[in-house]
Amino acid sequence: MDELKRNEQQSDGNQDVQQAPAPIKGVAAAVNNPTGCDHSNHKKTNWPQRIEAVCAVLLVLITGTYTYYSAGQLHKMRRATKAAEDANVVAREALVAVQRAFVDAKGTGAKRFVNRGPDGANWVFEEDFVNDGTTPALQVIQRSGVDELPNGITEDVFIGSQDDINITKKSAVTIGTKTPYILGPFRKSDAFVLSGQTFNMNPSAHTPAVEITRHVYSWAWLIYRDVFPDTPLHLTEVCEELNTITVNSKEQTTNVYFRNCDSHNCTDTYCEDYQRLIDAVFPPPKPKI
Repeated sequence: MDELKRNEQQSDGNQDVQQAPAPIKGVAAAVNNPTGCDHSNHKKTNWPQRIEAVCAVLLVLITGTYTYYSAGQLHKMRRATKAAEDANVVAREALVAVQRAFVDAKGTGAKRFVNRGPDGANWVFEEDFVNDGTTPALQVIQRSGVDELPNGITEDVFIGSQDDINITKKSAVTIGTKTPYILGPFRKSDAFVLSGQTFNMNPSAHTPAVEITRHVYSWAWLIYRDVFPDTPLHLTEVCEELNTITVNSKEQTTNVYFRNCDSHNCTDTYCEDYQRLIDAVFPPPKPKI
């Protein structure tokens, strides 16, 4: 009985002892986990990185905008530079066109004299030119001639032989501003000019015009430089054919009329044979083999 009572008392004593409740894992994790309360701190530590990222984006935008603006300004500068260069070219061309030398052909002159020379010639032909430009014509090289050419004037005759060209290159001259320049004289006889035709120079006589049926040509070309550097060579050509002769018997004078040839009345590159004539006078260097 005593043992039974002691067992009951022990049972009752065991019932009076309160056991601690089991810890709640979720709550314990929130309380005891050393990283559980670090989220706000982690977010706080991300702000500098975010600011750096924003600054980087702004820097990219600013750099792109500046690059775009700079590219536009560079393009405008290039356009302005090109326009200035073009304006300089136009201004230089205008200056050269206004102030360059310009040797112009004034026509063929022919005179008949009463007295004959030792060779029987009493006619004089010449080609008249003048520099109408405002600067001198430099290193003028020329060739001219008067002759009867039944088949017309050919390119080879007009240009002349290489020996003729070499001779005239040794006597290059300068033609000043507004200065006349005469090629000739070429002395000819009545027999050459009139070919057996005659006219009466008696003051009381009325002499009809003499129509020239023969092909008598007077021609010339001049090559020259102007004073401006790096400009092309200039060329002036003239060619005329004898047409009619009239007589003023009272004043003992004759008037000679010419007509233009079908070609060789031109200047510079307007002449069809410009390059051929330039190459004949100044042969290009032969290619090296």
